[in-house]
Amino acid sequence: SGYVFQVQLLYLLSRADCKIVEYPLKFMPRRSGESKLAKKEIISYAEWCMKTLFRRLTS
Repeated sequence: SGYVFQVQLLYLLSRADCKIVEYPLKFMPRRSGESKLAKKEIISYAEWCMKTLFRRLTS
């Protein structure tokens, strides 16, 4: 869910030897406020990274 699916998809595609290309995006600086990325999403991403690393190291 959230942004983690993007990282999961890239990981799975790279493991399947798919060609991955970058398409540059230009973001404008924020005028005010904080990032829209919630702490919950950051924690979810970190958990996924740790689980994936653990699985790779133990298999």
